[in-house]
Amino acid sequence: MHEVLNMTAGLSLLSLITAIISLLFAAAVAAMAFKRFKFPYTIGLVILGIILAALAYNFEFFEPLRQFTLTPQLILYILLPTLIFEASLNIDSRLLIKNIVPVLMLAAPGLVISTFIVGIMVKFMTPLGLGGAMLFGALISATDPVAVITLFKDVGAPKRLTMLVDGESLFNDATAIVMFNIVMGMIVSGAAFSMGTFFKGSCDFALIFLGGVFIGALIGCIMIQIMKFTKDDPMLELAFSVIAAYTSFIVADRCFGVSGVMSSMGAGIVFSWYGTTRFTAEVREYLKKFWEFAVFVANTFIFLLLGLTEKVMFFDIGKSKGIFLYILFAIIAVLVSRIVVVFGLCPLIGMMKNQKKISIQYQTVLFWGGLRGGVPLALVLSIPVSFANRDMLIGLTLGIVLFTLLIQGTSMNFLIRLLKLDKPGTFEKMLSLQAVISSKRKVMEVISNLEKTGHFSDDTVSVVRDKYAAEILDSLKELEDLRDNPENASTVRQIIWSETLNVKRNTYHGLFDRGIIQETVFRELEHSLNSQQESITANNIPPKVIIELIPPEVKFEKFILKLLKLVFPEGKLLRLHYAKALIINLEEAIALVIAVKDINALLDDVSRLYREHSVALNECRDFYKDVHDKSIAHIEKIEKSYPEYADQVKTRVLRQVGFDTELKTMKEMVEKGKLPESVCSEMEAEYERKIIENRKAV
Repeated sequence: MHEVLNMTAGLSLLSLITAIISLLFAAAVAAMAFKRFKFPYTIGLVILGIILAALAYNFEFFEPLRQFTLTPQLILYILLPTLIFEASLNIDSRLLIKNIVPVLMLAAPGLVISTFIVGIMVKFMTPLGLGGAMLFGALISATDPVAVITLFKDVGAPKRLTMLVDGESLFNDATAIVMFNIVMGMIVSGAAFSMGTFFKGSCDFALIFLGGVFIGALIGCIMIQIMKFTKDDPMLELAFSVIAAYTSFIVADRCFGVSGVMSSMGAGIVFSWYGTTRFTAEVREYLKKFWEFAVFVANTFIFLLLGLTEKVMFFDIGKSKGIFLYILFAIIAVLVSRIVVVFGLCPLIGMMKNQKKISIQYQTVLFWGGLRGGVPLALVLSIPVSFANRDMLIGLTLGIVLFTLLIQGTSMNFLIRLLKLDKPGTFEKMLSLQAVISSKRKVMEVISNLEKTGHFSDDTVSVVRDKYAAEILDSLKELEDLRDNPENASTVRQIIWSETLNVKRNTYHGLFDRGIIQETVFRELEHSLNSQQESITANNIPPKVIIELIPPEVKFEKFILKLLKLVFPEGKLLRLHYAKALIINLEEAIALVIAVKDINALLDDVSRLYREHSVALNECRDFYKDVHDKSIAHIEKIEKSYPEYADQVKTRVLRQVGFDTELKTMKEMVEKGKLPESVCSEMEAEYERKIIENRKAV
């Protein structure tokens, strides 16, 4: 932070604010242009930064921009926590867990292998000694996928490929920082590279890495508990998310000496995990929009200042004899190490039990998409001024960062299209056509309603209606061609079953939001849906309607209860647990019965699109009829055997429905002007209190 303040010491407060706003304005205007020409935004900012730096050294008006450069503290303590927390908050935790082995293999052993390959090659090709070369290998091995991930979203790259690239970067930022600090510590202490120091370094790495995750997860859990008292206030919950992001990083890094990056990631994953149940839809939307903007600002300044820094430093470093030849050697070393890591580890991962193979197309993108960005620059700039060959290390780092961004980054679009990874499969294409047809039919209904008002002429309505009708016919024809192709019969079956899962998911969300089912029930049902979706994707149909994937907190609770059963077989706590489990079981059965009703309505609607696939439709109907009948029988069994618990659940559900209905009616009266908003606020607070108390009455 001291360096951040020094960076702005030469500027008055007004000049500083003006310069920051000017940079943000320039970046926003440039973003519009880059989007129009489909050029990667972040890479464009680097070029813009270089141009601004050139202007700053040639025109007096732009001279204040010379004061702005990236510093280690600016990246590590201000910008990086934002990027890490947002990535963790929005990451698909289920998909991450499913791909955790390849992600960790690339991020940990992969980075160590890359460090040694780059270090050894650079030692023999440049004047750097072994220590300096290894230090360079450690700092330059951290990948930054921001530009690539943005491109993935634009072209619709596969989710698994996005997860592998994003997940590797998320973990190897921390790995690189830890590795860098270990190597730097060895150099400062004068320790020789040996098996003993390697073993000690490995132990330190595990402690720093896992310790960071633990600290972050703990702080995240504490913040989640505190947020229970905010009464779903979006501003307060947003504030606590910011506190969690930065507190986790600083506490881990400064107080415990463990990885701040892993700590922020741990806190973000905790927020992501509890987000669907602890936050309202409004709060989730606030969090999403705020952190998207925060990341936009962070990326803007990282890449813009990266361009400014590149230009400024190359003024001096470019004068060093042979530096550009050494940069070329370093680029070769980095590319060779990336080839060894990706094409060496990925086939090994595919040979492991229960691990899905990584295709050669994915491996190619992983190799070429290994861009370098802010973290390597932050690490190299943190090297003490007295360190031997520091200028050369900075020059090599700047050269590689610039090469990966401007050469590899700008060619990624071409590579993805060449490998046909931007082409959606038949499954995705048919789902997309269904969505288009449904949305356009909805538009037709709206047009018909507007026509009845008499404010639009028949000719105007006819032109618009005919346009949408023609588009619907085109989409139906395309869908029919895919649907009637015998090769796609299996895909149609998957689509029908997947649609039923989407209905169930929406039903469960609605039941939870209205307080009809508890958080524990919702989590178990959602995990069951994820398991069923994986079965359908693998064409294992029909899926099992059981809880195959139990949430970690439920697993932990069951483990504790097993211990209690051994020590206190007739304990009161155990009896309470069994009562709670019975109620949860009853609520799950009720939720299934309600979901089946919604599924039957869906199948009636879908049958219009897939009338030629009556076998698959009837198979689905029969399956869910069986689920419905078994759920009803299960409910009746519980009601007969444990009437007191069944009555308790029914009473709570009826009360919740009543409170929910009263609250909605009251809000409608406010919207119609029949009730003052001030009176509504007081009544709303009272109803929310009753709803929360009723939810706890289990």
